[in-house]
Order: sequence, then structure tokens, then C-alpha cells
Amino acid sequence: MTKEKRLIKSQIKRRVSNGITHNILISFLIMFFFLSGFLKIVSIKQFSSLVLEYRVLPKRISIIVGYIVPFLEVAFAFLILFSKTFIFGVLGIQCLLLSFGYAILNVIKNKRIIACGCYGKFLDAKADNFSLLKILLISLINVFVLVVPKSVNFGIEQYIAGFSLIFFLIIIQKLWSYHKSTVDLLKKHDAL
Repeated sequence: MTKEKRLIKSQIKRRVSNGITHNILISFLIMFFFLSGFLKIVSIKQFSSLVLEYRVLPKRISIIVGYIVPFLEVAFAFLILFSKTFIFGVLGIQCLLLSFGYAILNVIKNKRIIACGCYGKFLDAKADNFSLLKILLISLINVFVLVVPKSVNFGIEQYIAGFSLIFFLIIIQKLWSYHKSTVDLLKKHDAL
């Protein structure tokens, strides 16, 4: 095989692998925000009350935001599915991520302990450094899929890989929550 053919073959492989990675990350975003939004909708009253606990916005606005955000998450995920609305979905998700990050940063800065509400009542996670790190990671993924435009074209393999990433993220968050609660329990025990 000539040097030129090997170069062309390697470029094709790189393009295919970048396209697959891109599509896996897009499927991750779509499924993550569909799931997150749906789980918040299921427990919308509790989520709305939780938004109020963040103390970032005035009471009335917090309650309204608590009822709107889950539907926005689902809507923005839906917009990512189509090439004509893709950019609106990604930009909308980025705005949500920035606001979530700001709210959690505010909680951390004021040394308060409240539930994250990332998955509604499904997962009892706290608004802490891990949640902030998760938001940063998802934000980087979101920026990557925006900056590296590819066609939104994927099969079942990309959905399975995207779902696996979500499952992995939830498991890590559950382990972190368990670790934090164990450490807090040990601190209380030592204080007695």
C-alpha cells in the first residue's frame, strides 16, 4: 500500500471515529436531559420546592422556574434530535447548565447542604462539588458537540453507548452520595 493510500485510509478512520464519538455524545445529551427532565416532571412539586431552597431567585420566580425547567430540559433534548433545531437545543442546554452551575456554586459558597434535584426524587444527591463537576463535564460535552459539527445520524449502537454513559454517571453519583453519607455518619459518631 502506498503512503498516500495509508494517509487517506487513516483520515477516513479518524473521521469515522470522530463521527461515532460525536454521535455517542449527542445521544448521551439527548437521553440525559430527557431522563432528567422526565424524572423532575414526575415529582414536579417537590422539584419546584427544591428550586426555592437554592435561594438564588425571588420566591415567586423560583416556583415558576421550578415548574418550567423540567419541560425545558425535555424540549431542548428534543430540539437536538433535528439538524435544523440542533443549535437551539445545544444552546438551551448550555444556558440551563450555566444556571445549574451558578445555583450549586451559590450553595457551596454559602456552606449550605441541600438536595441537588438533578434526577427529581430518583436519586438523593446533594448540591456539592461532585454535582458541580458533573455539570462542568456535561457542559464540556455540550460545547464539544456544538464546536465540532457533524450530522446527527446514529443507530442503536450510539444510543446504547450514550445510555451506558448515563448509567455510569448515575452509578458514580450514587457511590459518591453513599461515600459522603458514610463520612458524615463517621464524623457524627466521632463527635459523640
